Amino acid sequence: MNLARVRFCGLALICLTAATGAGAQENRGLGLGLGYFSGERAYGDTDNVLVPLVDFETDWVRFRGLTADLKLPFISSETLSFAIRANYTIGEGYEADDTPVLAGMDERKGGLWAGAAMDWRPGFADFAFEWQSDISGDSDGHRLRVEMSRRFNPTGSERFGLTPRITGIWMDDNAAEYYYGVRTTEVTPTRTAYTGSSTLNVELGVQADYMLSERQILIFDAGVTRLGSGITDSPITVDKTLTSVGMGYAYRF
Repeated sequence: MNLARVRFCGLALICLTAATGAGAQENRGLGLGLGYFSGERAYGDTDNVLVPLVDFETDWVRFRGLTADLKLPFISSETLSFAIRANYTIGEGYEADDTPVLAGMDERKGGLWAGAAMDWRPGFADFAFEWQSDISGDSDGHRLRVEMSRRFNPTGSERFGLTPRITGIWMDDNAAEYYYGVRTTEVTPTRTAYTGSSTLNVELGVQADYMLSERQILIFDAGVTRLGSGITDSPITVDKTLTSVGMGYAYRF
């Protein structure tokens, strides 16, 4: 499941907010930018695309890249926040002509996912938890994302920061079968039927940010993801380890 592009959009804009060093109220408003993302997919191709970096936040709503949050301030605090979240993962689906291994496969669509999100910031690290269901009805799947990250200032200046992270993404049988399964109508002499099973993908990554000014930032992101056996056992899976890089510029108004 290629969620790297969605994650890059969100992390780049989170980085813009964090690096300003301003309070939550001051960071609300509008941030705009442009990024370039390149990420490998399990099917043997690479997703290369220019992505808009859009960030808009009020007391109750937040739009960050391809993600929309309805914030729940009445049960949130400075260290713990909750939201109802929806995002559209355009990097997940495929068409039969995307790669040779997919020839003869039916189209799979990117999903509209929604669910609950929680961010916990105890001080020594930042933790993000996200539980979502595919509300588009394409896969009828569910997924859980858990991430731990922390921003460091290796030069002692707030202008430059590094944010390493480790992320686990679990997907259930339905999601794995939809994106990596092979139906009986798609079987060929070289492609056997496959029913996907729940699986866990693990990613290690790092993001670097550099503040050009109080409102301008440059971002670079790199990650490597090890796919779980529910994906790697599929006959349409070519790559078991995926890499991604992204870079961008953003301005907060």
